[in-house]
Amino acid sequence: ATADGAEAWIGGWLETAATLGARRARVCAGRSAPAADRLQESAERLVRLAASHPGVRIVTENWMELLPDADAVLALLDATGETVGLMIDLGNWSGPGKFQELARIAPFAETCHAKCRFRDSVPDRQDFTAALRVLKEAGYDGPLALIYDGRDDDEWTALDAEFEIVRSVFG
Repeated sequence: ATADGAEAWIGGWLETAATLGARRARVCAGRSAPAADRLQESAERLVRLAASHPGVRIVTENWMELLPDADAVLALLDATGETVGLMIDLGNWSGPGKFQELARIAPFAETCHAKCRFRDSVPDRQDFTAALRVLKEAGYDGPLALIYDGRDDDEWTALDAEFEIVRSVFG
């Protein structure tokens, strides 16, 4: 698929989102390596999509190859002005600098995928709590969409566990 084809395809889905009354739609920034020219091209495409669908706020996510860290996310957001927002996903990044990276982008978040990692059906409370605290300390007051993508088929029990952790941080 070409970039122009992908942009047209996304535009069609944004039309559907508008018809359904959606206020926001997540649009992935891209799957290219985070080079400056690729970030700029993505920003330009996102701005065009936003301009052609003014009733639906486009938010992008700290996800995929183009946005592997806070530097890339902030560069993209800067290049779009305030035309495109951020949907922060607490579970997309890992590693020793995860919480510092999340803290750099959390002030820009409008919506959130509150994703907890599970090991053998047990939530990683320490990691999830720390990520949620980063969000809270940034003053976040938007929606939290609980996401479960573990291997256990009992997703409702997992979501209940996530909800309890969220409640312990946000009250």
